[in-house]
Amino acid sequence: GDLMGNSFRVTLRSVKNVESVEKTAEELKKLGTPNFFGLQRFGSIRFVTHEVGRYILRRDYESAFWTYVAKPFEGEREDVKEIREILWDTKDVKFGLRELPKYLRYERILLQKLREGKDERSALLTLPENLKTMFIHAYQSYVFNSVLSDRIEEFGSLKVVEKGDWVDFIRSDGFYTFKADFVKVTEHNVNRVRFLIEKRICSPAIPLPGYETPVGEDWTSQKVMEYLERDDLTLQDFKHEIKDFSSKGSFRPADLIFEHTGFDHIVKEDCVEFRFYLPKGCYATILLREFAKKPLA
Repeated sequence: GDLMGNSFRVTLRSVKNVESVEKTAEELKKLGTPNFFGLQRFGSIRFVTHEVGRYILRRDYESAFWTYVAKPFEGEREDVKEIREILWDTKDVKFGLRELPKYLRYERILLQKLREGKDERSALLTLPENLKTMFIHAYQSYVFNSVLSDRIEEFGSLKVVEKGDWVDFIRSDGFYTFKADFVKVTEHNVNRVRFLIEKRICSPAIPLPGYETPVGEDWTSQKVMEYLERDDLTLQDFKHEIKDFSSKGSFRPADLIFEHTGFDHIVKEDCVEFRFYLPKGCYATILLREFAKKPLA
């Protein structure tokens, strides 16, 4: 809980346009840098964690169970993908226990619980607390990323705020981090907030939905509710009867503001070495993908 952030030194190799790095950095400072959750938030290879969370919030434990255990996903080892395809179609517990590799520990544990007579809900409850919590966090992250993408498309910049939006501020006593002291934009503070955003010490914030999320008539709140309604969910569905599947919700800054404690890059032929610091909860892969122009898992 005492972590404020992390320092990174990362080298990208075989870079074709090293001269574009400075231009990209200036564009990000001008328009804002999307503070997306990285792909690893949704799974190491199979990006299904948020889907499991969605089913759990719907109390559809059977779909949650089989999505986690068996749903095939492109990019996984071909032999494992083929096993999952059969398991997905047949739900044959004995087949799964016989064929799934030993390293798929949690999938095998869940199947074993079914074999012992437990139902899908009871089996899921035997998973470690951090994994159960991650299902819900991953779904919240999916909503956040979706709303952030829509906001960029709608407003063209992360420096635009309206009345009803929420914002967070940079704390710079020593290492910089976000204060997590979220403030609503009103008629009385909107000009001050816009000034601080221009100075790069304030960021718009987007809700991570939960049962205590304050919802207003502002664009961002309504967009969050659109995604929940599309998934047949409400904010109260996050008040789950099982604590590990429950979440009050929170907010997350939308702009990474990566340059605040120094951002440097060194060009070496076709390689670029980046050196930078990010607040806790922010992903180096997300910043670097803005320069690489492709996903970095």
